[in-house]
Amino acid sequence: EWSESQLRNILETAPDAILTMDTEGRILTCNNTALLIGGHTRKSELVGKRFTDLKVFQKATISEMKKMFAAALKDENLPPYEFQFHHKNGSVRWAEGRYSLLKEDGKTVGILAVIRDITERKREDQIQSTLNRISDAVHTSKDLKQLYGVIHNLLSAFLKTENLSICLFDYDKRMISVEFHRDEKDHFEGCVPAGKSLTAYLMKQNKPLLLTAKRIRELKRSGAVKPLGAATKVWMGVPLRIESRTIGALIVNDYRSEQAFNKQDLEILELISDTIALSIQRKQVETSLEKSEQLFNILAEQSPNIIWINAFGPIIYANTKCTKVFGYQRKKFFAPDFNIFSLVAPESKNLVRENYRRHQNGEDVPPYECTMITRRGRKFKVLCITKLITYHGQPALLGIQAVVK
Repeated sequence: EWSESQLRNILETAPDAILTMDTEGRILTCNNTALLIGGHTRKSELVGKRFTDLKVFQKATISEMKKMFAAALKDENLPPYEFQFHHKNGSVRWAEGRYSLLKEDGKTVGILAVIRDITERKREDQIQSTLNRISDAVHTSKDLKQLYGVIHNLLSAFLKTENLSICLFDYDKRMISVEFHRDEKDHFEGCVPAGKSLTAYLMKQNKPLLLTAKRIRELKRSGAVKPLGAATKVWMGVPLRIESRTIGALIVNDYRSEQAFNKQDLEILELISDTIALSIQRKQVETSLEKSEQLFNILAEQSPNIIWINAFGPIIYANTKCTKVFGYQRKKFFAPDFNIFSLVAPESKNLVRENYRRHQNGEDVPPYECTMITRRGRKFKVLCITKLITYHGQPALLGIQAVVK
């Protein structure tokens, strides 16, 4: 049989936190792991106190835990319960609790709680979810400003983001473009000279940095940096890279606690930084294309030539000249069953079909003449210039036809 001292030794060295509580939720005993997972050093910080009085839970969490405790006392078959708590260093952590009844002479006298720190598992899940949601945000956000806001909200799930900046760099002009900035004390926007700012220092080092106030003062005394804005307790930044090229940086800082961020947070931020950089680049390209398409629409409407875009099936754009010459309304042009070859006179159908097929195979086709036909049957010759393009994110064929007189 196990002796009492052996059992106590096993409990004290168990990898999970083990606590006993009376029926009112007052902690009676706890092992060393129960201290470690919360950053406590003395059992007196826990023993003798109700779990609801511990300043490690948010109000919503306490409310849920009260329900779980009441259910456990009724000997209900409870599944493992996940909850958040605050470590003494200020970080938010996750735990999974399992509960069973303590009985004496058949009477319930308390609860045995076995609690496991699952912060790493939850962080891995959160990181993967964040990566996926940042990638999705490229398509769901209407512009870069909204994308930056989504990134800020997603990062706040596992990092303190009260003070967060996303910056892009102009190396030629030595300027920092502040694209997104949330801060409790400072306010920066637009472009600012890189100078010897901490952001410029990050770019020069070209690697993730976690700097305490002490380290920042050392760098300042050495002349390596000249920080902008209010003094901070801790500063953390990662370069934003596209392959081997660094386009900017993502930065967080905290004015209250030097322990607000740690090396693990830096590693997490580095893990997702490439996805953030790629998402920013994709949104920039998308925004640029949208502006180009807006300009194209303006120019096409003013053009004296027939201009249309075919998505290798339906017509997805036709300028006013096109609708007037052929005699069709736009809704007819854009109908899914409208056949673009109905605009081609019989004597030119083989030529146009062959050039269309070549475009479908990715080939370029030189300008050529062909005969077209209107809705009323009038034929006319055109010089046809066609080009493979991407329109609204899909491959398409741009056609420009000048009437030959």
